[in-house]
Amino acid sequence: MAGEIYTDAQDEELIQAIRLYGLNTPQKQVAKWTVLRIALAKSLQMPSPPDDSFDRLDSRGSEYRLEQVTGLGLTQDELGCRDFTDAICALLSVFHNENLFEDEKRFGQVLQRHIRRGLQEIGLKWRSDDDFHDYLYQALFVF
Repeated sequence: MAGEIYTDAQDEELIQAIRLYGLNTPQKQVAKWTVLRIALAKSLQMPSPPDDSFDRLDSRGSEYRLEQVTGLGLTQDELGCRDFTDAICALLSVFHNENLFEDEKRFGQVLQRHIRRGLQEIGLKWRSDDDFHDYLYQALFVF
């Protein structure tokens, strides 16, 4: 399975803010994919699928390989990094009621839409002077 996930400049600004202010650690100690996975979780909480507006990039951001986002091809290492690609593909397949294992391009498209929508939702509700851990608790675990 191959593919890329794209972000725009606004997405990247939020990713950097979360890494620096939200997670309160030097940026080099928190991988960007950590933030992308949080955004995916936020998007999956929403009842409707993200629309195709998340396919359009208003400005140049970054490109992420599935190896970075889902751990494609990784075996568990001392940091606990492993391949979550099949689990993420299964979650998205159920959410969208389609078999994304059969179409790598569609899987990448759907994954990008969810990540970018999740980033957008986080950006609407969280501010860099707020406690990000409390935000995550409220946004992801309190219903």
